[in-house]
Amino acid sequence: MSDNTDSPPAAELAREYFGHVADRDPDAMAAMVHEDVVEEFVVLGTFHGRAALRDFFAELFAAVPDSTFEIESIHAVDADTAIGQWRFTGTFDGGPFQGIEPTGADLDFRGVDVMEFEARSADEKRLCHNTIYYDGLTFARQVGLLPDEDSLGDRALMTGFNGLTKVRRELLD
Repeated sequence: MSDNTDSPPAAELAREYFGHVADRDPDAMAAMVHEDVVEEFVVLGTFHGRAALRDFFAELFAAVPDSTFEIESIHAVDADTAIGQWRFTGTFDGGPFQGIEPTGADLDFRGVDVMEFEARSADEKRLCHNTIYYDGLTFARQVGLLPDEDSLGDRALMTGFNGLTKVRRELLD
């Protein structure tokens, strides 16, 4: 996809930050954030602080050693906020990630970050809050945590879930 970039200053900061993700450099990422940054992965959890951010990405890069991070677009909302769309690919064959043991699975999913920057000084802004939306269902299917869509396992899981839901409803009535 094309790399649509609005300039100043939030979009430029987002581009720089995403560049460190693409370079697989959690230390450089951590250097761009406030000490008490909030990284809110909507489907995964919230991570507070620079050390938590650094540790999260170090774990991700160790889990997916061949990962690539492609910026699809970056847009400035205003001087302090940017939205970036991205694509993450790689093989989950390194270390564990968030308690999930590596499966050797190929990963390919997309997401969007809503990044808020705040002035640290008159000439320096740092990331203070980032809300990350990504396709957690696709990620779970790709790593093998959930069955493939429309597979026998997927249909069995849905059937079991619906059966349990009906039993619960009957018990509560």
